[in-house]
Order: sequence, then structure tokens, then C-alpha cells
Amino acid sequence: MRRNFSLITVLLVMSVMLIACGNGNNEETNADNATEEENNSTSSEQDEASSNTNDENEEGEENEESDESDQIEVSDKTKDFIDDFNDLADNSDDVKKIEEENIEEGPSVSTLYGSAEYEILEIYDVGEDDYYIDVRIAEDQPYKNLQGEGFEALLLAGEALNKDKEKLKENFEGAMDTDGNTYFENENPVVIDNIEGTEAGDDVWGIEVHFK
Repeated sequence: MRRNFSLITVLLVMSVMLIACGNGNNEETNADNATEEENNSTSSEQDEASSNTNDENEEGEENEESDESDQIEVSDKTKDFIDDFNDLADNSDDVKKIEEENIEEGPSVSTLYGSAEYEILEIYDVGEDDYYIDVRIAEDQPYKNLQGEGFEALLLAGEALNKDKEKLKENFEGAMDTDGNTYFENENPVVIDNIEGTEAGDDVWGIEVHFK
């Protein structure tokens, strides 16, 4: 009887130990699973953050490329003219500066500045592989009286191109009652065309001066 009791006691003790071991293993397994899930979640968040960063970098690069493609490329000669003209325009109450980002570029004609009062154009001469600056004044401007925003812009353009102001004014005035006038300065022609009544879209132009 005592032996049976001892045997039963031993069996009970072993059963308790086995159950305890089983619970311990389950707890360790659950802990391992929780750690693995946490690591997977962290890894997923890192991957998502990395993906977002890459998308932002790609978007930034695309925007930079777009900005670069939108920029107007001007020749050194044109840039020198714009810089000189803008320096003179700084001292004018009426004439606006030429802004490079507003230049309308074309295959042979680029509009450096455009308004209802006057235009400043760069015209490329394919035959001579050269270009000239063109100033066109609207018909309703008081240029015949040697006044107005367009006339002042014309004088500043001439000065920026190293033309004598008084000589330009004299020849400009002489073209009022004729079809035009041409004179030379430093072996380069200055062509003044009386184009009064010439329509271009909604604009009506009065006179045009070409600086070679």
C-alpha cells in the first residue's frame, strides 16, 4: 500500500513538472512570435518610409528637370544686351526691364519684351548667321513727337548697342514723312521703317527700327 502511494505521488509530481514545462515552452513560443511580429512590423514601416523617401527624391529630380527645361537659353551677345538695357532701364520711370523668364523664344524671332506700347525683338538672320535687335512701336504712341514709352525704350536699346543717341533721334525724326530711313554707324546699318497702320493680330504698329 505504501509502495502504491509512493508511486502515485511520484507520478503526480512528474505530471505537474511536465505541465509546468509545457506552459513555459508555450510562453517562450508566444514571446518569440510576438518579437518576430514586432520585427516584421518595424521592417515593414522602414521599407515604407524608404519607399516614400525614394518617391520624394524622384519627384524632386523630375521637378528640377522640368525647371531646367523651362529655362530660356540666351546667347552671350543677347545676355550682354539685356544686362546693358536693364542697367539703363533702372534709371527710367516708364521703361520696364527685360526679364529672361518672360522671353518668348522662336526659331528665328524671339520676343525679349512685349507690351501694347512696344516690343523688343531679337531676329536671327539665317543668311548671314547673325542677328539684330528690333524695336517696334505701336501706332497710338506719341513717337512722332519723340515722346512716349516706346520711343524712350528705342533710345535705351540704341544706347545699349553703343549707338549715338542724337544721331538716332535725328534719323528717326527724318523718317516720319517717308517710307523709312537707313544710316550707318560703325559700319553697321540702322534701318528705320515707317510701318504705320501695319496690323499684327490685335496690334497696330507705327514704326520699326532694326539695329544690326
